[in-house]
This record gives sequence, C-alpha cells and structure tokens, in this order.
Amino acid sequence: MRFFHFLIIVFLTPFVFAQDSIRISANFQNNTRYAKVIVQKFGIGTFKVATLPIKNNLFTVTAPKNIEPGIYRFQYSEIESDFVDVIINGNESEIHFEIDANSESRKPNFIKSVENKKWYTYKENEAILLKKINALQLFLANFPEQTNKIWINNNEAYIKLQQLFNKEQQHFINSNPGFWALNMVKNYPVYFPDVKKHWKIQDFEVREQFWKNIITDDSKLQNTPLYSELILDYLRYYMNPDMQFTEEEMIDGFIKSVDDIMLAFSKNEDSQKFALQFLQLGFKEMGQEKVLQYLDEKYAKIASQCK
Repeated sequence: MRFFHFLIIVFLTPFVFAQDSIRISANFQNNTRYAKVIVQKFGIGTFKVATLPIKNNLFTVTAPKNIEPGIYRFQYSEIESDFVDVIINGNESEIHFEIDANSESRKPNFIKSVENKKWYTYKENEAILLKKINALQLFLANFPEQTNKIWINNNEAYIKLQQLFNKEQQHFINSNPGFWALNMVKNYPVYFPDVKKHWKIQDFEVREQFWKNIITDDSKLQNTPLYSELILDYLRYYMNPDMQFTEEEMIDGFIKSVDDIMLAFSKNEDSQKFALQFLQLGFKEMGQEKVLQYLDEKYAKIASQCK
C-alpha cells in the first residue's frame, strides 16, 4: 500500500542528511512536558506515518527529495490544537522552526523555510484582523439603534477592515506565485455577512455561497487539510446547537449537504471519489446510518470505482 511505502522510505532515516533529502527539525524551547512528535499525512482522513522522540528539546527527521509535496501535521501532544502544519514543497531542503513550550500560544517561528515563514506570518496577521472584524460584527449586531452615530461610525470601521482583509489576502496571493500556501489562502474564502440581518439569515447566506470560487478538482490539495476542513465546516451548520434543529431536520440537512458537496467535487472522477470516501468515513464515525445508506444508494456507481 502507498501509505506503508511512504512510512518506510521517509521516516526510518531520521539522522541522514544528503543533497537528495529534506531535513525537518524543531527546537522546543523551555520544554518540560513534550516527549514526542507524531507526524500525520493527509488524505481521506489523516494517517500517522511516524513517531519521533524529542531529545534535548529537539527532533530531526529526513524525507526523500521526491516526497509527495503537501502539508504534514506534526502533533506534539494529545491536545487537538497542539500541532504545527508544515508545508513540504520539495524545493526547500531544510525546514526548521522553534516553539516556546511554555508560552500560551506556542506559535512556531520558522528559522529555515521561506514559504512556511511567510505563510505563518500571513496567518497571524489574518487572525488579528479577523478578531477585530468579529468584535465589530458582534457589536453592530447587538447595538439597538442603526441610525445612531456610534453604530454608523463602527459600521464604517467594519467595512474598512473587510477591505483591508481582502487587500492583504490578494497581496499575499499575488506576491507568492507557486507557493503551496497560496492554495491554502485563496481556497479558504472568508465571507462577511450583512450585520443588519438576523444572525440565522447571515449564516444561511454565507452557506449559500460557500463553494463559490473554491478549486475542488486539484488532487494535490488532497494532501493538505484544506478539503477536509472545508467539508467539515460546511456540515457544522446542521450541528450548531443554536440553530435548534430536530434530529430529523439535522439528518435531512446532512443529506442535502452531501448532495451539495458531491456537486462541488464533481469536476472529475478523482475528486468525486475523494469526497465520497471522506463523507463515508465521517458519517461512519458519527454513527449516521441513514446518511450512510443514502450515500451508498445514490452514489453507488462512484462507490464501486473506489474499491
């Protein structure tokens, strides 16, 4: 199987570094609690491909130069959010980052790897902007008088921040042609709802345009968390307890979502098979038998091609 082949070639050579290999390493500063790093590869779900010990606050691993490019997850604790996603593009022969293990954020600082450094810098700036936008959105939604000068001034600030966000996003895309990170940015659009509308209408309208302008037929992006995160985000609409869906409404919503997702991924056979297998895996884990039955019946032809 391809997975075991990958495991054997890549991660049984942790201390060899040559011109035909890529070295990934990290320094966990002030580390008193992390003992190992689990490396995960993306596909239809995630696959553990190696467990690396952290010795003297360091880990190092090598991969062949012809490793499948993409994003690999380096999980350093049992907490779900304690990981670093690393772009391995096949061009950079050395990737090194540092983490302060005692800091609250534990943000990686990439010392070696131009692409990862630029990507994480962009993500940090994006998060700051979105935090400001979301704060203003919440304020505007709850302020009782939309004709009040306070509301008007804050709405103007809200619009300016949206424009700044879009400008920064476009600048990153235009400035980094050929970057893997470019695909992660441009295919994860952020929609800013009309705060004058009820929040349920806002959520519905965001959902209606969710798959617009997203490239779903690039098989290379299956080796990243992009498609799995997008599909899960789309399904979360019917898992939101604030929406107060009944069990029947949630199941009906999942079935409708399945058709939307399969349509979004219908541009080629490979994308269809990926989406179907991911949905089958996800709903099996959720115990949604009715949705699984629907998938098996409606998409039987595609399912037969997956075997």
